[in-house]
Amino acid sequence: MDQALPDEQTPLDESTSESIQPKPYCLNCDKKMPRKATFCPHCGQRNNSGRVTLRELLQRFWANFSHLDAKFVRMFWQLFIPGKVTLEYFRGRQKRYPHPVQFFFVAMFFFLLITNSLLKETEDRVRKTDPYDFKLMRGKIELSEQFSAKLDTLKGLLQQADKDSMQIDSLFKRVDFQRIFPVTNDSFTAATIPGLPEFTIKSWDWYMLSADSIIQKYQYHSWIEKRALQQAQKSRELKTGMLKFYISMFAFSTLLLVAMYAGVLYFFYRKQGWYYVEHFVFLLHVTTALMLFLAVFIVLVNYFMDNPPLVNVFVGIGGPLLYSFYAQRNFYGASLRSTFWKWLVGTIIAITLFVGLFLAGMTLSFLLF
Repeated sequence: MDQALPDEQTPLDESTSESIQPKPYCLNCDKKMPRKATFCPHCGQRNNSGRVTLRELLQRFWANFSHLDAKFVRMFWQLFIPGKVTLEYFRGRQKRYPHPVQFFFVAMFFFLLITNSLLKETEDRVRKTDPYDFKLMRGKIELSEQFSAKLDTLKGLLQQADKDSMQIDSLFKRVDFQRIFPVTNDSFTAATIPGLPEFTIKSWDWYMLSADSIIQKYQYHSWIEKRALQQAQKSRELKTGMLKFYISMFAFSTLLLVAMYAGVLYFFYRKQGWYYVEHFVFLLHVTTALMLFLAVFIVLVNYFMDNPPLVNVFVGIGGPLLYSFYAQRNFYGASLRSTFWKWLVGTIIAITLFVGLFLAGMTLSFLLF
């Protein structure tokens, strides 16, 4: 019998070769994949070498964009039907809508974008009409000092030319500097936030010195005085700076308010067996809808509508209140009477929580801005 040489390999058939061949690993999640698999069964990524063509990139972008865009459009208009999206979501139709937290932050982004734009327009308008604007007053002081120095130089040159000093003094006394540069060195009171110290400072010092220089010159020693003066100095240049800083934290304070108020609803409807997360998602949807409503309403009022202020206040406050009531009524399915009392008490609690979080946010803005 012929014997195979030691260094020779016994040929294997195709089935044996496939059984011995190690299973490939997914490049995305590092888990084993079935042989000849096109997609990973764990994460869904296509089984390839990792290289992507331009065509594949565009196809993937369009598929993701169109799928996500359809979800966002559907959720946008259905949110304005009180309670509808939350009811659909907990009927097992989650794939139809974006994630509640994700859409909340998208709506918050547009709301804050519009709010910051309006604040900037307001600040520019106030700056143009304010006769004591910081940059304007500082420019006047610098210009008056330059002008005074030039006059002193001219006066010295005339005196060196043996001109009549009395006539020169009389000429310069006729120049009304206050009329040309209406900047005095009188003292005035600089207010900060109600309840915090007020400061009596000379005008020149207020407009020309830094906060640290003023603190040293006027000998402010307490921490609250120093911090209040520093904030007042920042606010003189950025009139809405502290408010903008608070708005930057508004998304997280709103999310905290939703989490706290969800506990209140959990207590109200504890006998119905609702989970806490269901109240949380319901409030996320309601809050998102209210932000979208206010964002659209603010744009309409400021650029397209000319309603009386009383009408704007009524719609801007009454609309969200009416929406939240019917959303709560439709989602929990309680009677009108029961829903009204729970909604009324809950609204009072929510307003109280909001005021508390607002004051905490403003305090944090005062400390960090």
